Amino acid sequence: MKDPQIDIALIEYGLFLRGKTPKEGMDKYGDVEFADEKNKKYPIDTEEHIRAAWNYINKKKNAAEYDEATLAEVKAKIVAAWKAKIDEKGPPAAQKRKAGTLHLPNTDAAPQSTRNFVIEMDQREVQDDRRVNIAFSSETPVRGYSGMEVLDHGRGADFSRLNNGAPVLLNHDPRQQIGVVESANIGADRKGRAVIRFSKNPDADAIYQDVKDGIRRNISVGYDHGDPVAETTRDGKQIQRIHNWQPMELSIVSMPADATVGVNRELNAETLIHTENSVTDANDLPTTEQREKATMTEVELKAQRDAEVKSAADGALKAERERASAINGMLPSLKKMGLRDADDMAKRAIESGQSKEDFTATAFAEMAKNVDTGVQRASASDAIVGLTDKEAQSFSFRRMILAQVEPTAKNKEAAKFEIETCEAARSLSPTGKGTFTIPFDVLRAKATRGALSASSSDVVATNLLAGDFIEYLYNLVTVAQAGATRLDGLVGNVNIPTRSGTATGYWLSTDTTGLTESETAFSKIALTPHTLTGFSKYSRQLLAQATPAVEQLVRDDLAQVVAVGLDAAAINGSGSSGQPTGILGTSGVGEVIMGTNGLAPTYTNVVDMVGLLMKANAYKGKLAWLINGQVFETFATTARIGSTYPTFIMNDPYTQLLGHPVFISQNVPSTLTKGTSSGVCSATIFGNFADLIIAGWAGLDILVDPYTYANANEVAVYAYQMNDIGLRHAGSFAMINDMLTT
Repeated sequence: MKDPQIDIALIEYGLFLRGKTPKEGMDKYGDVEFADEKNKKYPIDTEEHIRAAWNYINKKKNAAEYDEATLAEVKAKIVAAWKAKIDEKGPPAAQKRKAGTLHLPNTDAAPQSTRNFVIEMDQREVQDDRRVNIAFSSETPVRGYSGMEVLDHGRGADFSRLNNGAPVLLNHDPRQQIGVVESANIGADRKGRAVIRFSKNPDADAIYQDVKDGIRRNISVGYDHGDPVAETTRDGKQIQRIHNWQPMELSIVSMPADATVGVNRELNAETLIHTENSVTDANDLPTTEQREKATMTEVELKAQRDAEVKSAADGALKAERERASAINGMLPSLKKMGLRDADDMAKRAIESGQSKEDFTATAFAEMAKNVDTGVQRASASDAIVGLTDKEAQSFSFRRMILAQVEPTAKNKEAAKFEIETCEAARSLSPTGKGTFTIPFDVLRAKATRGALSASSSDVVATNLLAGDFIEYLYNLVTVAQAGATRLDGLVGNVNIPTRSGTATGYWLSTDTTGLTESETAFSKIALTPHTLTGFSKYSRQLLAQATPAVEQLVRDDLAQVVAVGLDAAAINGSGSSGQPTGILGTSGVGEVIMGTNGLAPTYTNVVDMVGLLMKANAYKGKLAWLINGQVFETFATTARIGSTYPTFIMNDPYTQLLGHPVFISQNVPSTLTKGTSSGVCSATIFGNFADLIIAGWAGLDILVDPYTYANANEVAVYAYQMNDIGLRHAGSFAMINDMLTT
């Protein structure tokens, strides 16, 4: 039996030892291996502890506790443990420096930096195909390495890495990739915008659900830091503008330095720590006080987010009331103009979420039925065959084409629904060109990626598209991007009423002076179908692939070939040989004449174009510029003020001119002739693009030709789309047709 006195002595001896042991040592971690054996600090027994030790010892206030020799000894032990248990290359700062990725003191390497941003989206921007539209950067000044910094969103921003499948990470951790960047660009609001797609792995799925539910709302961009250029703002403050920066990855982050447009510049470390500090050492871990403050910040951020949600809801409610009020406010005028069922149309427009502009276009199209009684009219609703949303979303272009190429029993059975649908649509097609007609229901169907279902041995996706065909088509048309008005799904010819004159007011000289009667004069725009065709080729093997990607490829190809021709016609259609009349060929469009043989542009010429709209009382609506690449080069290199440090006609970031957006398309002609300047003149257009009407009829006619390229085992597919172009008011546009460009 043990002596109790001995046990008591041992206990007292143990307590004596524990009293001499640092709390960060054995008392906390037990008897383990430490980097600092003397003070029992920095356990290096597990991967987690090794990483924590490396972060702690590189924090300035912790490193300051040691002399140089001891600090080097402690770091050497941690590096050795890292190489033995984590990575033989050692921790990040011990690896060989790679230019542009690691920031080391007293070197010229460009640091890897990050900025945080609140994800800007609404429910419409979160698709069931796991894609999310986000804004990830802006030009808001924030504090960085060189002071208050601005990321320039002009030509110096290089998004090539993002557009080459850059990763979407969780908290900038390269071991936690949860998605991929599908596309990125700089928006007209000078914000970096991207489409990201989340992975289907369980970890990524949980993050995606949080994003959809609005729980995770912060995005951060990791980028290579460019060279700052000092600038002075209008209020006299000094900032550093970063021109040559390149985003490398996007991250979903939980606690950013700033919940709106924050900055949190991190190094390319294995784990990135977010604190309230604007500038944070990547090897710093938060202290207890910082953790408490971070917890408080989360509470504050939640309150802020709740306030933002409420503000957004209030704003949406206000916008909805303004939309309904604007539509109802038009009713008296529309009734006077003879619009039948105006009240019912307005009610339907409000309930369906239709904008004031779209309601106006619909109302004018409806009134057009009564302008010319000699032609029977039909509304856009007559162009559909009555498919449900689910049916329209499940329609497969590929299945229908394959059934024409190889009309086997299997292919016909697989495309039974498509064949019946296209036969119904054929009766609505004014021309009935081609092999079959795809109904308007399918072209405008909003669809999302859904679960796969099997039909015999043919596996297809029930819902395939990320967006509808019509939207994708118009997204490729420059004039549509500039704000052109769309009239889709028309049947028969359409006349759109326009106002060509206004009533006149008179002053009466006496009480008995007779009143001179006057009234508003109306005219009409006659829109008739013009057939546009496009051509693509596919291998039989490709068409046999039952994947969503192939289906999307076929749809995108058909939209692309139609879009190029439609854009060219809207800009410079001749009005002959089957073409509609474009802007440049419309009589009454204002024109600035450069010279007998054309001339290089001056800033005065540009101002004169704007003045033409002002003089015509047309300086309103969706005003924009439409130019080609040659005009861009000339505007960007032609000085209007100064010579040593000139200001050019159009300046960086080249997205606006005289306060209005600029759109660039090579469909704007660059081979015009004026006098002796043969084939070297360019055009430029400025105007209210809401007054440009793009009309579309019925569905999309498809001709399948399996014979012409049969020797190459390829199938030719021709798309036929009926469109017309019209201007509500010619005075809403101004042009130059004889500009000599560099």
